[in-house]
Amino acid sequence: MEIIWQNVARFVEVLEAEIECAMRVLYQDTHNLAEGAAAAALAGAMRESDTNRGKRIGVILTGGNVDADVFARVLQTEAVEA
Repeated sequence: MEIIWQNVARFVEVLEAEIECAMRVLYQDTHNLAEGAAAAALAGAMRESDTNRGKRIGVILTGGNVDADVFARVLQTEAVEA
């Protein structure tokens, strides 16, 4: 935790619906399967898209361990702008 507190300026809190939207975006745009925790970073970047407009940013994608039924439900849900 000491390394995090020394190097992280702030945290961005995201909603479950935003994480599910990020999971869909990752799959639809890159054909990568992401579990919720893995898609959280993209959800945060998407939440702050106005702040990041015109900037080059990166997010780390790790973890594709998502239950098939959960992923099917996420893909079938319509995207909701948060």
